[in-house]
Amino acid sequence: MSNVAAAKPAEKKPPLGFHDEIDPHHVKRQYEGFRWDIVEVYLPPSASLVDLNERPDELWRRVQMNSATALKHGDEVRIWAADQSWLVRAIVAGATERGVVLADIKRIEMPARQALYSDGTYAVRFYFGGFAVFRLSDGMKMTDTFAIAAHAERALKGLYPRPL
Repeated sequence: MSNVAAAKPAEKKPPLGFHDEIDPHHVKRQYEGFRWDIVEVYLPPSASLVDLNERPDELWRRVQMNSATALKHGDEVRIWAADQSWLVRAIVAGATERGVVLADIKRIEMPARQALYSDGTYAVRFYFGGFAVFRLSDGMKMTDTFAIAAHAERALKGLYPRPL
């Protein structure tokens, strides 16, 4: 029997779901230039660094279908992990209406920061470039997004009724 016949077919990963793709609302243009832009992207919690290279058509599909957020050749991209534990800087080497190919990918590990406030019922969490309060029982977002964690803590305390 030949080696070709003995080789197993590559395992195919299941397709990404709607919530596993990058949301166009989580793509922000930092700078719009004449030839290229600087763009900041927040990955969904289920996406990983491996998905950036292995599943570019699935991951970037919704971004590229939106003319306001679509990336183009030469754009500089900063891609944040959902928990802000790492950041990727890359250049768009190719872009189509379905996906993006990245080049010169550099991963930067972020230092751990102090734990965010939680009272057992609600918790402050990082949420796409800011901080928001989430109910722990079902993961529901309870407040707007704030730039500073202390403002989210204040909003958390405002969720409880006050004595008269």
